[in-house]
Amino acid sequence: DGKHLKFSFRTEEEELDGIFFRGGKFAGEIHEGDSIDLVGGLEINRWNDREQLQIKISDIRASEW
Repeated sequence: DGKHLKFSFRTEEEELDGIFFRGGKFAGEIHEGDSIDLVGGLEINRWNDREQLQIKISDIRASEW
């Protein structure tokens, strides 16, 4: 519905998902491969009987605007 943004952060060894509730206004400004700065905290996402570590993002910006 465009209200939230979902991210997947990857290195060669690890992958970590991120969620930014009410961050949909940034959807057209951040693209795959962009460097970003973010503020958030780690939490456990519980969904469909699964638990997964994720970053709950509270603010975000492109590193070079």
